[in-house]
Amino acid sequence: MNKYKSYTIEDCLNDKRFRDWANAAEVDDIELREALQENPEVFQSFTIAKSFLIAVEEVQEKPLRDQKNRSLESTKQRINFEKHEKSDATWNDNYWVRYQWMLAASVLLVIGVVSWMFLGKNQIESSELLGKIKGELPIERVNNTAEIMEIKLNDGSIVKLFPNSSIKYKENFGASERSAYLSGKGYFDIQKDSLRPFTVFSKHLIVKVLGTSFTVNTLHLKTHSTVEVESGKVMVLTLDEFKKKGVGNPNLVLTPNQKIEFNPLTKVLLKGLVSNPIVISKTDEPNDFTFKNVSTDEVFQKLGESYGVSILFEKDHFENCSVTVPLGNEPLFRKLDIICQTIGATYNVIGSDIIISGGNCN
Repeated sequence: MNKYKSYTIEDCLNDKRFRDWANAAEVDDIELREALQENPEVFQSFTIAKSFLIAVEEVQEKPLRDQKNRSLESTKQRINFEKHEKSDATWNDNYWVRYQWMLAASVLLVIGVVSWMFLGKNQIESSELLGKIKGELPIERVNNTAEIMEIKLNDGSIVKLFPNSSIKYKENFGASERSAYLSGKGYFDIQKDSLRPFTVFSKHLIVKVLGTSFTVNTLHLKTHSTVEVESGKVMVLTLDEFKKKGVGNPNLVLTPNQKIEFNPLTKVLLKGLVSNPIVISKTDEPNDFTFKNVSTDEVFQKLGESYGVSILFEKDHFENCSVTVPLGNEPLFRKLDIICQTIGATYNVIGSDIIISGGNCN
């Protein structure tokens, strides 16, 4: 899949697998779709190449495979500005290729103009909305240092502003709302106030909370923005959702150790786990992860409750499994590595769930 990371338009056109996928609407190539989600930098190349292939398909009254291949070869030549000699024997074919190219280019031009009209209008509306929000927040703090800057808001909430970041807010919050606008990265520890929810605005994402701690990161704004929750619950909305109705998808409520990653190019929101989940269980007794002849069912249940994560496995498959392992302060995923190695199983993180599979305890 890594080969797609640096794919240009020419690479796409030269890739038979890509051409087959682009020309067959009913074909869902999972690897190509995942490559697009994981490598947003190739989104433009994929889109332009696919649009061209569709345009070529539509303008051909009797699309023949050899004609299409010559058309693709001609396109690659034009992209690289290479000069090739043309014989009289191929003049008719090249004339048809040039005709195809002009028609396809016209189709792409129309696609581009329409996309610009709709996307441009949406971007203007978004800029105006964000401009209005920022205009209502008179205080601005900018962190141009190499250290984290701690800011205490008038309601007792704490913001830790990371380097190359800024935040705008009011000195005194209103009677029914609290809000701030973040550019860059900030950690928020919000005082609970059920009558005044706290809203953090950023260029693409909006976070609504009552009282919780979480991190918003927009330092890599062109490729992705993230929200990671440490405690409490937060609701995440895209700016488009906020403009439409001001409410979000109930499936995008995050709990501790969960995160959302938003890709501004594909408009895709991906829910998952943070890279290093922390223990969140509230108990007076310290968490003891030393297991002595304990069933794997109990072990996985203990880890799931301690870290607030969903660990899924087939209980019947592990009913004869027990482990003796002294686990201490290792990170959650290291604990899972040790347990799975002990019982011959594996685990995968799918979204915000941890799936245990395999194993041999007989």
